Amino acid sequence: MDFLRRHKKAFISVITAMCVLAAALTFGERYAPTVLEKALGYVVTPVQAAFTAAGNWVSERVDFLVHMNELSVENELLRAQNELYSAEISRLKLVDQENERLSDLLNTDRRYQEYPRIGAKIIAKDVGNWYQTFTIDRGTKDGLQKNMVVLAAGGLCGRVSEVWYSSATVVALIDDTFSVSAQGSRTGDTGIVRGDIALQLEGKCRMDFIDAEAKIVEGDEIVTSQLSSMYPPGITIGTVLSVSRNTNGTQSAIIQPTVNFTHMSNVFVITEIFEHNMQSTSEVLQETAKQYAELDLLSADVLARRDPVHSGFVMNRGAKHGVTVGTPVLAIGGLAGHVAEVGYDYAVVKSILDNDLPVPVTFASSGALGLLRRDAALLAEGCCLLEVLSPDAKVEIGDELIISAAVDSVYPAGVTVGYVASILPAAGGASRVVVRAAVDFKFAASVLYVAPVVPKAEIPAEQAVQP
Repeated sequence: MDFLRRHKKAFISVITAMCVLAAALTFGERYAPTVLEKALGYVVTPVQAAFTAAGNWVSERVDFLVHMNELSVENELLRAQNELYSAEISRLKLVDQENERLSDLLNTDRRYQEYPRIGAKIIAKDVGNWYQTFTIDRGTKDGLQKNMVVLAAGGLCGRVSEVWYSSATVVALIDDTFSVSAQGSRTGDTGIVRGDIALQLEGKCRMDFIDAEAKIVEGDEIVTSQLSSMYPPGITIGTVLSVSRNTNGTQSAIIQPTVNFTHMSNVFVITEIFEHNMQSTSEVLQETAKQYAELDLLSADVLARRDPVHSGFVMNRGAKHGVTVGTPVLAIGGLAGHVAEVGYDYAVVKSILDNDLPVPVTFASSGALGLLRRDAALLAEGCCLLEVLSPDAKVEIGDELIISAAVDSVYPAGVTVGYVASILPAAGGASRVVVRAAVDFKFAASVLYVAPVVPKAEIPAEQAVQP
């Protein structure tokens, strides 16, 4: 390399001279290359090949760079188009989902068209993934009232809990403060569907107080029952996912609501207050309240019945209302029983006919004493057995029996228990009679319970009974 650099001019001159000489020798008409031409060809050809290869390489690189720039521009255009298409696909998916929800909502609207209703949009919700409580754009100006039933795509959504002029708050089916009397549409077995703190995180709820002999199974549809005074019967709630047996013999079920509580935008509010059970009994119940005005009674609704039906029921008042175990409960006709189990917003009432211990009673006409005793066979007929303690008592069919004041009891003295239905042969010197309960447990929809010992101002106004 140093030699070429030092003799650069001489080297160029030699090459140039050889090229000129080659051109001169090849000028004119010839038929074959000369020896000199052949010699020059051996020298020049590799040089030409090298220059040609270099030129091609440079040309290819230039073309590559040009095409790279063009491809980059084209790629950016394609990427922009792809983003537009992706955005459009996402938008169309949202539109499709919204159309599906609106279609389901329309089907729900058609399914329950016998009820007056109004559409509403959800304008706010609590923090979280689930619509446990939310706000709608309808209020008193649209005729809404507290406790109106709310439907969404699929069936029951919840109820109106608070109402303002142009908006209202809805408590959803999965909220842990929600409960509704329900039944299996296939079997008719009843229970209470309510929200559960753990299950609401999965958008599910539970059904409790299902009878031990109930035939509810996985896949059964659950609907509102005729026992509720707030919800119309037959509204779809959900589907049974699983059934389990409790230690007390009853069954419970996990329910998957038909309403999707993760994606909601529109609902229907049934603009009617359902007191179909209470309206027919409220006047008579008020008479019962007047009859026992000294007891300071509060009202409650029956959510579900125990099995057998005369063994008791579940009412929609619980610990948050001051109810405690042992609280006496009355219904139309007289004494129904006492609270045997208390939940936050419900209580299980045990019938006077299903007492484990004898209940002291008195004949209203004669004052004769007796003890009411549970009898499994008679319980199914709404009756129990009475052992007459007064040996000279004259008993007649139709005699009224009341809670005795002579013996301490959890029950208030003087309240009617039942009536003599039939007189049995004496056993061991004691008279025995069959007593039919004063309360018809098959049709009791609203009840009265003795108010807890709290200041009057703390008792919710809607529970108070005006005798």
